[in-house]
Amino acid sequence: MVLHYWILVNMKYKKGHPQYNTGRTHFKKGQISPRKGIVLSDEIKEKISLSKRGQVSWNKGLKGYKSGKENCNWKGGITPINKLIRKTKEYKEWSISVYKRDRYICQDCGIKCQAKNIVAHHIKPFADYPESRFDIDNGVTLCRSCHFKLHYQLNKCVASLDFSVPA
Repeated sequence: MVLHYWILVNMKYKKGHPQYNTGRTHFKKGQISPRKGIVLSDEIKEKISLSKRGQVSWNKGLKGYKSGKENCNWKGGITPINKLIRKTKEYKEWSISVYKRDRYICQDCGIKCQAKNIVAHHIKPFADYPESRFDIDNGVTLCRSCHFKLHYQLNKCVASLDFSVPA
């Protein structure tokens, strides 16, 4: 008995000690729940509903629970203005009108784009020309792969330019 206690005290967290928590559970990955398909009667649903009445939820009265300045990741409201503009209703309407004008067809490769594979690209850069951000003539419909290729080529061109002053 003393030896067993000595092993438990001295071998704890050392290399080779027996591992008790192996992370195994009685649930198997991909296994269907044993309660799947069980339909509760209206009487049982009513009993469950009555038992839940009067209980206050954990976040009751905590509107915006830990949002904004109360959140631990708050960095002082540093979201760039361009990012905020891209989330507005006006921006979404602009992109949809560009899609409709181009009939949801990529203007580079010519494929008809699905909802997840379509981008409204600004011809004049969004950040550099604020006056033409919502101008439909400043937009072109591209599929995601063509949009990526376009920006990759633009970045490659800018990176190859030499901005150094000759001595």
